[in-house]
Amino acid sequence: MGVMVCAHCRQGISGQYLQVGRSVFHPEHFLCGACNTPIKGNYNTHQGRAFHPPCYTDAHAPRCAHCANPISGKFLVMNGKNLHQQCSRPFMEATNPPCVQCGKALLDRIVTHEGKKYHPDCYGKHVALQCVVCRQGIIGEYLTDYWGHQYHAAHAREFATCMYCNRLLHQATGGGGGSVYPDGRAVCRMCHKTAMHRPVDAVRTVERIRQRMVGWGVDLGEIQVPVKIVDRTQLGQMLARGPHQHFKRVSGFASMNWERHGREVRNKQATIYLLAGMPLQWLEATAAHELMHVWNFHHCPQHAFALEEGSCNYMSYRVHAEAADEMAAFHIDTLMKDPDPAYGVGFRKVKKYVDRNGFPKLLAMLRASRDFPLMESMFL
Repeated sequence: MGVMVCAHCRQGISGQYLQVGRSVFHPEHFLCGACNTPIKGNYNTHQGRAFHPPCYTDAHAPRCAHCANPISGKFLVMNGKNLHQQCSRPFMEATNPPCVQCGKALLDRIVTHEGKKYHPDCYGKHVALQCVVCRQGIIGEYLTDYWGHQYHAAHAREFATCMYCNRLLHQATGGGGGSVYPDGRAVCRMCHKTAMHRPVDAVRTVERIRQRMVGWGVDLGEIQVPVKIVDRTQLGQMLARGPHQHFKRVSGFASMNWERHGREVRNKQATIYLLAGMPLQWLEATAAHELMHVWNFHHCPQHAFALEEGSCNYMSYRVHAEAADEMAAFHIDTLMKDPDPAYGVGFRKVKKYVDRNGFPKLLAMLRASRDFPLMESMFL
């Protein structure tokens, strides 16, 4: 075996030596590439040179973009910058864009609105829509009712909705809270103010509407039409036997009875059933609807369901149109947007027919036809 040569001094080695890779050194000649003093113990290498660990860290370890000190161990990278874990937050506070509202740096969650950035709290308190129920800013899913009240969607699961105006039963929604009838109907305080609870008052209201309809050309003459005031359970039992069984908002029902002698129909009789406790305008519109059913029953052939319900809902529309107040506007808007094939689409077809031809022509068409005239239907 030949003489070993020190890789540093190029002199022969006799006695103790260090071997690093394929090179050997006198112990005193294994030097740090930074401080040029002998290395004893652990070391790091960089580009073929050895370093004391502290010297390596100082010379070659990544430096923190915030404090500029070398990084040893775990570290974070933000936007291409190396950071001590403890320096990440002060770095963001110094470099992140500020909240438009408070001027402080945006750190974690950010809300962007119309191109401007906010802390969620700043946005919620100063910029966001305010929930009418909890008075907190609205971020995320929310609902807006016809009356312009905006509220978190979760509140719709906390509070009942008025059957007659769609307001939440809450003090802040304009209805001023409300109550739930024993039959399950939720009624806001505003609608409850005009509600007809006494059967005698409801019957008188139906008679007034009957007289108004005479002026519109819908005259029942001497036909007797008993009116009975019922609760939702009783009405539901009658509706379950007919085509209305899935129409949850029905407030009245006209029951028709007759005797058939061969091809002749005799002894036609109709009874109107109305829910107790309806607000006045809703009661009037429901009465007009059911009275139109009675008129059709006595004067017309049996209609297709959409024409029948559409023509009756048109009478409800006339009640609201003559009332011309904000509640009437709400009910008309509901009719105009109702997706139901008969109560909504059928009504809108009837309205277009009347707008085009006049109401007397509608009455004549109802007397003569079972369905919308084919040629007219092309334009409805």
